[in-house]
Amino acid sequence: MDAKMKKELITYGINMEDTLKRFMGNEELYGKFLEKFLHDDSYNQLKISLQEQDLGEAYKNAHMLKGVTANLGIDPLSKVVAILVEDLIVAKVDRIEKLMKDIDKKYVDIINIIEKY
Repeated sequence: MDAKMKKELITYGINMEDTLKRFMGNEELYGKFLEKFLHDDSYNQLKISLQEQDLGEAYKNAHMLKGVTANLGIDPLSKVVAILVEDLIVAKVDRIEKLMKDIDKKYVDIINIIEKY
């Protein structure tokens, strides 16, 4: 991971110091896991399950996305997905559309950063 990518990730909201602890301080290893995130399908599956109004499947996919993003330190996205997970647990559907707009933006932002490098 080069300095420009690291700076963009920090600007996005990743606490690089804490996150790198999970990767034994190895920036290259962390970069490889970020690259693997590009192929994680939980976001796409979440969108599909919400379109199909399958809240059980949406919960499963949101929970997976929350876990992956939390482990990678993608906190801006993880925190919003965590709210969605809680809403899906209690079938509180009135905020889902608003939350998904925020999730969509944060997801696209992090994907664009990763793909740039």
